[in-house]
Amino acid sequence: MKSIVTVLAFVLAAQEPKSDITVTLRDHNFKLTNPVPSGHATWHVRNEGTEPHQALVIKLPGRVSEFAEKAWLANNRGPDPGERMGGVPFLKPGGDAWFTTDLTPGRYLLLCSMQEDEGRHFDLGMIYRFTIEE
Repeated sequence: MKSIVTVLAFVLAAQEPKSDITVTLRDHNFKLTNPVPSGHATWHVRNEGTEPHQALVIKLPGRVSEFAEKAWLANNRGPDPGERMGGVPFLKPGGDAWFTTDLTPGRYLLLCSMQEDEGRHFDLGMIYRFTIEE
């Protein structure tokens, strides 16, 4: 039995992509292992929370504000002011996922827009603002 478990663990580990950054989701915050890199990057997202979460990377073009993007996410009316760069739209508690981005200089948000009785997760603390410099 031990050899079957060892082989299974080896196979599972071999399938995980090498990540440049790991984001841990908790109720209601993010923990990042590294600063967000520019250019091509592989993200590993792990949900250590007790409820489903998201990890959405959104670029804020020009004069678009964080508040405009949050309002759009809450209401879904009209064109989205932000530009989706990648992410995980749903991750159950205990789940892991990977995605890639190709980030150019600009302003970005990493957020979770899930809704619960207390409000949107980004309003409860699940928002991280970052800038990619030239």
